[in-house]
Amino acid sequence: MYCTGKALCSSNKNTKTNLYQSIAMHLTSLLFVLPCTLLSLCSIAQKKKKDVLINKVVYKYGDIKPEDFKSTIYPIDSSATAVVIADVGNSQFIGNSDGGFSIEFKEQKRVRLLNKNSFNNEATITLSLYYDGADEERLTEFEAVTYNVEGGKVVANKLNKADLFTDKYNDHYKLYKFTFPNVKEGSIIEYKYTTLSPYIMMLHPWKFQKDIPVLWSEYQTTIPSSIYDYLIIKRGFLPFVIDTTYYSRKNYYVTFKQGMYGTYNSGYNAETVMGHWAMKDIPPLKEEPFTACLEDYRSKISFQLRHIVHPAYKEDVLGTWQQLADKLLQREDFGADLNKSNSWLNKDIEDAIKGKMTDYDKVKSIYEYVRDSYTCNASRGVFLTSTLKKVYQDKGGKVADINLLLTAAYRSAGFNACPAILSTRSHGRANEAMPLVEQYDYVICRVIFDNQSYLLDASQRYLGFGKLIPELYNHFIQLIDTMPKAIPLSPDSLKETNATTVFMINDKEHKLSASVSSMAGSVASQQLREKLSKQSRESYFKELKAFYTGEVEMANEAIDSLKLLNYPVKVSYNLQMNLKGDDLIYFNPIIGKEERKNPFTAAERHYPVDMPYCVDESYVFDMEIPEGYTVEELPKSTRVMLKEKEGMFEYMIAQSSGHIQMHTRVKLDKAIYSPEDYQTLRDFYAYIVKKEADQIVFRKVKQ
Repeated sequence: MYCTGKALCSSNKNTKTNLYQSIAMHLTSLLFVLPCTLLSLCSIAQKKKKDVLINKVVYKYGDIKPEDFKSTIYPIDSSATAVVIADVGNSQFIGNSDGGFSIEFKEQKRVRLLNKNSFNNEATITLSLYYDGADEERLTEFEAVTYNVEGGKVVANKLNKADLFTDKYNDHYKLYKFTFPNVKEGSIIEYKYTTLSPYIMMLHPWKFQKDIPVLWSEYQTTIPSSIYDYLIIKRGFLPFVIDTTYYSRKNYYVTFKQGMYGTYNSGYNAETVMGHWAMKDIPPLKEEPFTACLEDYRSKISFQLRHIVHPAYKEDVLGTWQQLADKLLQREDFGADLNKSNSWLNKDIEDAIKGKMTDYDKVKSIYEYVRDSYTCNASRGVFLTSTLKKVYQDKGGKVADINLLLTAAYRSAGFNACPAILSTRSHGRANEAMPLVEQYDYVICRVIFDNQSYLLDASQRYLGFGKLIPELYNHFIQLIDTMPKAIPLSPDSLKETNATTVFMINDKEHKLSASVSSMAGSVASQQLREKLSKQSRESYFKELKAFYTGEVEMANEAIDSLKLLNYPVKVSYNLQMNLKGDDLIYFNPIIGKEERKNPFTAAERHYPVDMPYCVDESYVFDMEIPEGYTVEELPKSTRVMLKEKEGMFEYMIAQSSGHIQMHTRVKLDKAIYSPEDYQTLRDFYAYIVKKEADQIVFRKVKQ
């Protein structure tokens, strides 16, 4: 949501001016009655030191010495191509000449370029500024410098504002681009700039964590809190070295335009809240396995305007979920059609539920009708691309089109149904406390009958009734109804159970014959169905055969329940394996599965492990001891717990009556693990990988 006005976000400029005049009169009067102690607080705030303290060294822009070039490797990340020495920002409100406030944002940043691989990303900078009609963000100050050491002295190559290249990105963003001159391996680059923005809604956020290491990052804001109330949102898992908020007062001066009567100035003495945050020795944010949306874990701070305070009342800018739901249900591109009769759906619904006696069968049949009759183009988003009737006529659309049509179909059939919005895992985690539709990118349907609630997604052609893909399990969904509410939908609540069984017997001529069957879980079944919609069975089994080493023959391949979307898919086949008659045979009893590898290779992790679901994976193996051989060595049985109740691994194996029988199970009862649990989880998987690599040793019996 963007503010198109310069001050109170009002579409009526006269109303906006009148409101400011009333605020001006109210606050100006305060100037004459405030106690002197408040003025002393202001003076104390003004004496605050502007230099940045970094590891007991004062950072000053432009203060570069030859010794600053000595370090070539920084312990925080010895493989880094560049390192941010310091990144310092400040946002403050200033009165403008249009009867309101603007936000002045300043940033100064110093970077050491360690090798040429950093030049493209760090030595070429783009600044984006927003504009909307007559209002725009303006770049008021700019300077950039490249520093190198030549002959023992620091030499500077400087850029000014006139050296910037400007480009129109789209109808709302203008880009300012520049490349640092004369960059070399080891150069230090530094730049600073100031912007002035009339968009009060868009108080500048701050990213402490970058894609390269940062030695120091600091941000300060000064907000007239007696007028503007912002929600402060912190994200990330790294600690602050400074995290303070304190209150003071400050004088603001605003100019009002009076048309033919000229202008007049007014002074405000407003309460201010001053925020000060800093981090040091910040590791780079790197993509790791089991990461839903990397940006969710970047250490950063952002702001959302909640209220604007007038002398007589408070304007609610952020609003409530009830207000947002009411608006969405009235919008033509979301919920307006849901309240109509939509009689054009009746015939299809009657055909879908014909002969169905129970509500369960009727609801399931309506879901299957929409899922199977309409094609989804995979595009996400919250709003309709056209009317529901047009979606019905076109027999397709994007996700929101199909699931809002499903909701309308249920309502036409007399069922209690409503849409629900969510943010997918790849889109990022939404903040439940902020009723902003921009946070969401997906729509599903919630239907209630027989005191049971079902969440449904008819946009997925190969999904069974009552199932959702893992991408949607991103902590919660938001019902858009007459009484909106959030419903938990965490990856911890999605259980994926897979089972593999192998029976192996002796065959002629030193060969073993195996019967392999795998029962896929709900997620794996849906993924396999989708895969086989694009790939032949022959090609699929050819890929399976490639998992095996040595001379292997595959036969009797079968896939069951492929079209029965409410049932798990079962894959089965027979194998014939040649033992070659060696004196010693090393045999891994875990076959028919891709070799397990430890996904957690990083030595440490600063954000959570976010798996898409919980795991329960079992493997049963029964083998006749090869004819003419005896068991020389058998792996040991073991059982390992992951923090007592969070998971377990068992590997049970025994020899009896000419057979070897084994059962393994990997079970994770949680999908999300904190950074503090990372090493335990990493060690747990390392143990599983090592144990599943154990082999049975067979020795040939001497005749």
